[in-house]
Amino acid sequence: MQAAEKKKAEEEARVLKLKLEAERRTVEEAQKIRQEELRVEALDSARKRAE
Repeated sequence: MQAAEKKKAEEEARVLKLKLEAERRTVEEAQKIRQEELRVEALDSARKRAE
C-alpha cells in the first residue's frame, strides 16, 4: 500500500512541477510581450517628437 501512495505522491509532484514550469513560461512570455509593447511605444513617441 505504501508503494502505491508513494507512486501517487511522486506523480502529483511531477504534475505540479510541470504546471509550475508552464506558468513560469507564461509569465516570461507576458514579460517579453510587455517589453515589446514598451519598445513600440517608445519608438512611436520618438517618431512623433521627430515630426
